[in-house]
Formats: sequence, C-alpha cells, structure tokens
Amino acid sequence: MSAVGRDLFTQGLRETLQQFEEADNFGSLILPKLTNVTDVLAELETKNLGSNLFLADTHSKVLKVLRMAEALSPRYAVVVANPPYMGGKGMNGRLGAWAKENYPKSKSDLFAMFIERNLDMAVIGGAVAMITMQSWMFLSSFEALRGRILDQHTILSMAHLGARAFDSIGGEVVSTTAFVLENAHKPHYRGAYLRLVDGNSEAEKMAMMTQAIEQGRST
Repeated sequence: MSAVGRDLFTQGLRETLQQFEEADNFGSLILPKLTNVTDVLAELETKNLGSNLFLADTHSKVLKVLRMAEALSPRYAVVVANPPYMGGKGMNGRLGAWAKENYPKSKSDLFAMFIERNLDMAVIGGAVAMITMQSWMFLSSFEALRGRILDQHTILSMAHLGARAFDSIGGEVVSTTAFVLENAHKPHYRGAYLRLVDGNSEAEKMAMMTQAIEQGRST
C-alpha cells in the first residue's frame, strides 16, 4: 500500500473498483463513485510497479478500471446514441435489481436508462442527441423520467417518427422518436418539433424535414 500511497485509496476509489466488477453486465450505465477520476488516474500512472510482483498486476487492473471510469465521467460537450432496447422482463436478475437501485426513474427499459445516463455524461450546457423508442413520451412507467427531463433539462428539438422511420423495419414495435436535449434547464425555451407519424411517405417526410431545417436557418 505504501508503494502507491494510502491517501489515494479513498472510499470513492474502493467503491468504483467494486462497481466495475460487473462491467460486462452493466456496461456504460455504471455511474463511477469516484469524483476525481482524472487526478487519481494521473497519479497512479506515474507509479512504476513493474518490479513489484505483488502489486504489478493489481496496479494494471486498477489503471484499466480508472480509464473506463474516466471515459464515463461527465466530460462530453455532445453525446450521440442509438441505445439498446430491453424491457425489465429481458434483464437478468442482477441487472434488473441494479436498474431499480440506480435508475428508479427509467428502470423499465435499457433505452430509457441510457437517456438518463447520457445526460449525466454531458457537461452543463452540453447536448444529448438520441433516437429511441417513443414509449417514454407516453407511458406512466416513464412519468418520473419525463419529470426529470422537463424539470432539469431542455428539449431543443424532436422528430416524432413513429412506426415508419425505417424502410427495413416497420410496425408499432419499433415506433421511434429522435430528439436533442440540453443539459441545462431553460423553462422558457421553445423547442422545434416535427410530428411524422400520420402515414406520410418517406419522400414527404424528407420534404418536411428539409423545409423545417431551411426555416430554422433563415430565422
């Protein structure tokens, strides 16, 4: 321990190392407990423990975890994602329990959990652009998630695509919405919204989107 420095092994670091024990299951949904990841990582990277048979392997594993934790820290001006979809019934027991504990507002589906996670990865004033299932806009199980978005963030724009977003995939099962959120609360901001769910052809959709973009440029 003295070779590394006892002051570095804080409770936050210990908890972060424990969090990543199930990285294969929880992935980038992990919210690192350690708040000063970059500083601790920089300090540990200066340690040369290659000759210490007892600490070299542990040191390497800790550095690996800290690099992952740094990548998952709130440091991004723009976050773009098409997250995976999986309802609670599809989650394994450990993931389901972990989702309820860490994402109570969005635990009903992975894609909704990623909406929250991506907002936490963006810096204040940063943007989160996503395409997801549309269900979070309507279902009561996502009411708390909608509350968070409306109370803490800002919807900059949204294109409600519905069931006809893609030529290769159709049906209500994949009804989608594409949106951009800002990680800042601007209650008086008027977002730009397009409703494209009423059976329009792809050509009509593209024409409407192009018109809206051009109108936005001219204002």
